[in-house]
Amino acid sequence: MPKIFDEETREDIRSQMLDNGFTLIKRYGLKKTTIEDVTRASGVAKGTFYNFFKTKEEFVYQIVIYKRRLVKARYTEMVSENENVVDRRLLREMLYFIVNGEYNLITYLDRDDMAMLAARWPKEYLVNAENDEKMLLWILERAPQKRTSCDWRVFSNIYKIVAMGLAERDKLHQDALNATIDQFVDRLVDYVFEQEEFEYMAAAH
Repeated sequence: MPKIFDEETREDIRSQMLDNGFTLIKRYGLKKTTIEDVTRASGVAKGTFYNFFKTKEEFVYQIVIYKRRLVKARYTEMVSENENVVDRRLLREMLYFIVNGEYNLITYLDRDDMAMLAARWPKEYLVNAENDEKMLLWILERAPQKRTSCDWRVFSNIYKIVAMGLAERDKLHQDALNATIDQFVDRLVDYVFEQEEFEYMAAAH
């Protein structure tokens, strides 16, 4: 018989498993991380896992969603601290936060992991344009100086190319990885905002 928890305890246990799952996958990889590892790290019985998640694959998706909510909360805080305006500097900080921070599980999954999830996840888990649109429009609506031709779909595609590249990081030149990420982040910022005049002048020389 499933153990009954009050709502606050359930949320605490769920969050703990999601946080520990992220840490374990980041450290050991998806294939080597087991449900037993997650429940042991969380101090609960293996059976408790199935009170919250049907499968390991659903659990991985819920980690992605959980971290996305934390990112939104951090973005909200960053924008609030910048007088509710997203400018070039803040957008760059936001992008580095998600690419290099502790919130993007996809960057720690390899090609085989992604192929396995693609085969087992429902289609809406893989491509959720509505979620992408809401998140990116939330950012772009707070960027009054963005270029008029800025399209959230192009922005999303460029970002996803970065994420897919990081999933194949073992095939990249590791000593130039950070510099490569810098270039992608700069291109995304330049797509949203027109380059400043001095940047064009510097490029011309």
